[in-house]
Amino acid sequence: MGHKESNSRVKQFIEWAFGAVQSIGDAIFQKDEQTKWFGVTTEQMGKKTITKLVETPRCAALMTESRTHLPDSPKTQYPRLVSFVGETGAGKSTLIRFLMHADVATGESVLPNDPEDEVPVAGSSGGNDASEPTTGEVNLYADPKTFGKKYPMLFADCEGMSGREPISAKHQKRWHKCGTSYLIQPQHGIDRDKAVKEIYPKFLYLFSDVICMVTPNPKAWAETARSVLQWGQVGACGAVNQYALPALVIVVNAAKIKKYTDGWLSDGTSSRATNDFFASVDQEIKTNKILKDLAEENGVDTMRQLFGRYYHSVHVHVVPLHRWGADSTDSTINRQIQSLRQIVSDKSTEVQKERGKRWMQYDAKLFSALSRHAFQHLASRISEPFDFGFLRRQCAVPESTDDKFSRFLTLSLTDNVEANWRWSCEVIASCLVRHALKLSDLGLGIVCDLSIVYGKEEMRACRQAADQFLDSSLPCSFEDPQTNVRCINTRNGHAKGHQNYSGKFLASGSFICGTIDSNKFVTSIRDSVESILEHMAKQSLDHNGAFQYLIKQHKRILRSAPSKKFWYQAIGHGPNSGTNASSRSAGDPCFACLFGRPQYKLPCGHFQCTDCVADFGEKDPRNPHFVTLEECVCCSQQTISQGYKIPLLPKFCGLRVLSLDGGGVRSIIELGILQRLEALTGLGLPIGQFFDLIVGTSGGGLIALGIGHHMLSATDCTKRFKEVCNTGFQPLEWTLWLNIWSWWNGEVLAKYQTECIETALESAYRPTKDLFGLGSFNHACQSSWPLVAVTTTVDAETWLFANYNDGDSTRYLGSSVGSFVAARATSAAPPFFQPLESLRDGVACRDGGLRDNNPSAISLSESRVIWGDKAKMDLFLSIGSGIGKNPTCEPSEMSYLPDSLKPVVQAFLDTMNGESSWKRFVSTIDESVRRRATRLNPDMPWDTEPSPDAVDRVDEMLNSAHRLGFHVQPSLSPFSVSTNASTDAIVEVALQLRASLFYFHLDSIAYNRARDIAVIKGRILCRLVLPEQERSFEKLVAMTWGFFVNGDKKPVDNNMKTEWPFDMPVEITKKLDSDPQSIRIDAIFHDKADPPSKNGAYRNVTIGGFPALLEVSEHGPAMINVKSGNSPWG
Repeated sequence: MGHKESNSRVKQFIEWAFGAVQSIGDAIFQKDEQTKWFGVTTEQMGKKTITKLVETPRCAALMTESRTHLPDSPKTQYPRLVSFVGETGAGKSTLIRFLMHADVATGESVLPNDPEDEVPVAGSSGGNDASEPTTGEVNLYADPKTFGKKYPMLFADCEGMSGREPISAKHQKRWHKCGTSYLIQPQHGIDRDKAVKEIYPKFLYLFSDVICMVTPNPKAWAETARSVLQWGQVGACGAVNQYALPALVIVVNAAKIKKYTDGWLSDGTSSRATNDFFASVDQEIKTNKILKDLAEENGVDTMRQLFGRYYHSVHVHVVPLHRWGADSTDSTINRQIQSLRQIVSDKSTEVQKERGKRWMQYDAKLFSALSRHAFQHLASRISEPFDFGFLRRQCAVPESTDDKFSRFLTLSLTDNVEANWRWSCEVIASCLVRHALKLSDLGLGIVCDLSIVYGKEEMRACRQAADQFLDSSLPCSFEDPQTNVRCINTRNGHAKGHQNYSGKFLASGSFICGTIDSNKFVTSIRDSVESILEHMAKQSLDHNGAFQYLIKQHKRILRSAPSKKFWYQAIGHGPNSGTNASSRSAGDPCFACLFGRPQYKLPCGHFQCTDCVADFGEKDPRNPHFVTLEECVCCSQQTISQGYKIPLLPKFCGLRVLSLDGGGVRSIIELGILQRLEALTGLGLPIGQFFDLIVGTSGGGLIALGIGHHMLSATDCTKRFKEVCNTGFQPLEWTLWLNIWSWWNGEVLAKYQTECIETALESAYRPTKDLFGLGSFNHACQSSWPLVAVTTTVDAETWLFANYNDGDSTRYLGSSVGSFVAARATSAAPPFFQPLESLRDGVACRDGGLRDNNPSAISLSESRVIWGDKAKMDLFLSIGSGIGKNPTCEPSEMSYLPDSLKPVVQAFLDTMNGESSWKRFVSTIDESVRRRATRLNPDMPWDTEPSPDAVDRVDEMLNSAHRLGFHVQPSLSPFSVSTNASTDAIVEVALQLRASLFYFHLDSIAYNRARDIAVIKGRILCRLVLPEQERSFEKLVAMTWGFFVNGDKKPVDNNMKTEWPFDMPVEITKKLDSDPQSIRIDAIFHDKADPPSKNGAYRNVTIGGFPALLEVSEHGPAMINVKSGNSPWG
């Protein structure tokens, strides 16, 4: 009975796999349309035909689902791509149906559990459609048995090679409307036939682990060999530096053979069919002109060698035609399907291991990012090869010291090894010495010890960097003896032998090393470190003197490169860089020091970190919080005629952080509050200039970009925000929306049109400029460069787009994008808008509020990442989008969302006012931060909070924000901001912001003989020193009567009010004891010319960084220290 039941199950499975239908209807293809991955589509514009390559969200959606498919699904997964190609009607789709439900473990295939499972459409078993192809373009299917695991297998079903229009084209007409389109340049002349024969093979060859070439005719071995090799040649010549070749499985499927050769239908380990295939075609290499030319071009003599030039391995497998002869029983077919699945799984694992050896395994994010670069490449430069090495460097982020050193070697040596290698070692050595001195707290003598500066860990990092460069970046030294053309492939990318820059095969052979190896690098760096230390020791310098000496020497070394052209080839675009500078790679280190993360973008297009800006810039004694860069330390190019002025955080100042809640259009309330603050400061300064860091999410993210990155006033930002509300919320036509949802499983469900919101955001954030890179090309200086970050949600985790970080693998996404792209990512709230697909990072970005609608905790965390855990907080301001009696109602579109998104969106709607998050936040932070934390979130007259898309209530909400008050209980703490605070919170915040424009600069501390009294001398300075700030400065000093300096009144005399920049000398005498001494400096603001008195209108508010502490160090002079530690900037 058991045997009969087993046979019955096999029979049912085979009938299901073959489709068992007489004709194929519209509904089947509409359901299958959701599996479309990519393809070519055309449309007519008048007499002109527009051809586009379109990629749908299919692959990204599958991998996103796979990461959460099982309770223990790993977050990092490595997809294995198995592509089925071949003749039209060869049964590719049917084989995929078989493999998706073949159970190798039990030896029995099973029917899918869910009739709605996504599987390819099998060909019709009769009727007019029986001979017609079913698959159009390229569809993608997930293997149910590996889905959700570390190495999920994906099956790509490629349109047949005939280029004939398939049946699916008559029924599938919507897929290209929901994808990313890449315009194919007209000169390439692509039609469907050419796309099938060129674009599809190139892409699938580049990214597949296994290519299954399906053919129904074993008698035409020679034709099969020619087709397979030509297909592989198209793909192989389309790429250089390919780290691993795909395995090839030739599947002889449904051949009309009555009696199969012995061994052809045995288990999958048999090589009989493979051997017979090569025995049959071996002579073709001498007689077939096409194959003969291919062999000569590749420098091989046998067919096995020729196949080895294009494929990692070759295996021939046979699946009989159902019920055609004695060998075509159900059990035989089932056994061959089980064997085929095992072969595909084993071969894909082998190729994955090969990639892993070369550090080129694609996780899901990298796979998505690289594949999109490939689509873009194939559409725009179809005749040029795809360089895996270059794109790998573009997408990968250096996380360690050796990665950063390797990036520098790649930049400086790829085209200049012999000329520059000793110089590059000297640069790394100088960076190591400077870095050691910065980290040293034990004195110069320890730093001058070679074993400290170049110890085992530093030596390991240098050796690893050299190995990475030599293996992954340095081209092969082979040179064609006839043409003198050099091989472009690296050691890791040498799988196909020697190739030229266009992908053409030059010769067979392994990678040829040059004269440089890692030992020479390590030894040369050691010698350079030793030389620098010896010269420095001879100078008899103190710590500061040594530091200045190293800055001077490092600047000289950087500019002494024998070949300097590399500086203009790989670091970025600037207005003066012409065509020399190309796009910088993701996560490049600061090339001036090799340790810091670049933040500041100079006019030449190069980037520098904050430390290098401070070290190499000229400091103005009158304005110590500014440095002026006259030229780029890397390329020596002059910045601008007046010098490029960059503001830094004054040494003893605390941080001013602004956190902006999400809320969709409700964030107009936050803008109303910011308008009031801007007006209450009374200076006419844009509100963003009062903050060091601004973090926003959703609608708050739009505001952060406006007032922070684009430096808009609150009033101007409000106008643009309202324009986005008016033009960006255009409903998608209901019938089209519902149709899209019905076949795309809700993954791109959106109530509003994507094109409209993107157009509105692009218009709002004009002029268009990249988010990443602090700087301005249009002015000699900038009054303030607040750091700006906006949150977005990726796979239920919070990630950031930031103007100070260009991406890493844990927290930040690639920010070398227009600010409107970051705006789109932070505000893509389901079910209102589609997610943003990040091209570089290969992820889908949704509204940042889904995870953290109140980004206060993220804001504080970012401030600590940037300035250190001990940085003092002068003001932490959180602004919300209003509180009502009840949360917003659930939108009707919620019912159409995927189940995985519903609870996330519901929580987002329920907690949109951000108050529960704020309570958790203040209960966990340090007292020093809590004292300076303020929340402005008005109680609105709402029974039910408005929806995030309540565009009809924008004016109402803005008017309410202008009227409502904020009450605060004055603090009695000696560390409070004001000694005579009011109960009006918004007034108190405005005064804090105004007072933060003053700061203290320490000149000296002296002691009496008993060292129990300290005399502190310094100056009160003002941040407003730039020409465009002169009018604001005049307003500020006009309303500043003077200062309380540790209890003593110091009036601002008339001369000080007319002199600019502001400079007031102060002296503080302090009795010392064992405990730190508190020092206050308060600005006295007064709205009249009269001196402050008990009856006068005046306010005392601490200036930036105060109250502070005076401490006595056991190992040196006394110093002023802010309450929670020193700020690292200054």
